[in-house]
Amino acid sequence: MTSKNFPKHLLERFISCNSKIRLATLASEQEFLNLAGKINAAQLQLILAIGTCENCSMKYLAQILGSSPANISQMIKRLQVKKFVSCTRDVTDRRASQVRLLSKGQKIYQAHRQHVLRVTKQWFAKMSHDEQLFFLEIWERLCQ
Repeated sequence: MTSKNFPKHLLERFISCNSKIRLATLASEQEFLNLAGKINAAQLQLILAIGTCENCSMKYLAQILGSSPANISQMIKRLQVKKFVSCTRDVTDRRASQVRLLSKGQKIYQAHRQHVLRVTKQWFAKMSHDEQLFFLEIWERLCQ
């Protein structure tokens, strides 16, 4: 079935569910930010992005977060002052910088992971084991 032939009522159901999931995710993120303190949503997204790679480049972070390198650079400077990240010049390209999480940043990254696990358990508690497996198979297919 192509997207042209996809029934409108199913698209509407998807849009409705997507909106609910987005709102639930935003509420969950706000709950986490209230617990974490000292960082805002944009800084959290940056910490989470850095946590997914070792020694991220500023260029990579700007690309995946859809932001300008200048904006990422300013955010990194603020996170450096708060001792969440470190930034060093790339030894192979002096124009580039590598960013990594410091202990405080790692704690935020791990705390967020634990928060997501807790919320996921709450969501999965509403499903049978077979439904959980089915959901994960679909989710993984969408992530390919």
